[in-house]
Amino acid sequence: MKKPEFKTQKYLDYSECTKFIEAKYKIDTRDYAKSHLQYCEWCDSMGYGINDKDPDGCSRGDSRIWFAQYRTDLETGKIIERPYQDWWHWLIDVADVRRGGFLYLKEDLGDDSEQWQKAILALYLKEFGNSPYLTDW
Repeated sequence: MKKPEFKTQKYLDYSECTKFIEAKYKIDTRDYAKSHLQYCEWCDSMGYGINDKDPDGCSRGDSRIWFAQYRTDLETGKIIERPYQDWWHWLIDVADVRRGGFLYLKEDLGDDSEQWQKAILALYLKEFGNSPYLTDW
């Protein structure tokens, strides 16, 4: 019997593919609905500029006063809070994702997935087909 030889498999780096998808389609797969930007948009709509200070001298990112106003408006229903949509968190729930392992994406991944999840999945399949991805972090 012959001694087994090394085999080579072609694969894509999942992180590089994600950066490509995000740049090409101008999306953030870790915050697809841009929920973290909602507070900044609210500040802009209230006229609180990026360099402005609240009455306590805090910038808008550190302002407890302005954030309290923002939360109050959310509670009264004046602003609808966007959901946090994280592709990676969804992916690790529906696929066999392991550090240093291979990930295979397919159309029927997560049959009960939401529209935004299907949209991102379609981008990966369009750009890279059924290629295996190396997942490592």
